[in-house]
Amino acid sequence: MLLFTYGQIACAQSANYDGTYGVRYENVNSIIEYTLTLNVDGTFQFHSYTNHFKATPPEQNTYGKGTWNAEKNIISFFTDDQHELDEKHTLDFSATKARVDRKSIRNKSPEVIPDKMRIYESEISWVKGMKLEKIDL
Repeated sequence: MLLFTYGQIACAQSANYDGTYGVRYENVNSIIEYTLTLNVDGTFQFHSYTNHFKATPPEQNTYGKGTWNAEKNIISFFTDDQHELDEKHTLDFSATKARVDRKSIRNKSPEVIPDKMRIYESEISWVKGMKLEKIDL
């Protein structure tokens, strides 16, 4: 019975929010890209890519991973420091929360408006306030 209940929760959770969210900033001196993937199984991966053309070294990649759950339109992230933090995955997303905003059901226009995720709480200072758009519609 426990497995069945977990399956129902995972399916309900993933049907609403799973997918890839991201944002890219580009100018003549740099490129910054953030990608967050919420998997159907309740896990996530985060990738930050920066390329400051005049810096040394110019490129930097930073990663995080863990689990997530959804309650209404709030996503909570968790990172188990013993199993999910390593040399590659250095970002601890525990205590990180995001809100997902969607096209209003009252908006009857045919326009496709992607979901937007706004990270409003995080102990990672540069992640707090980040706005990501769903990129796999």
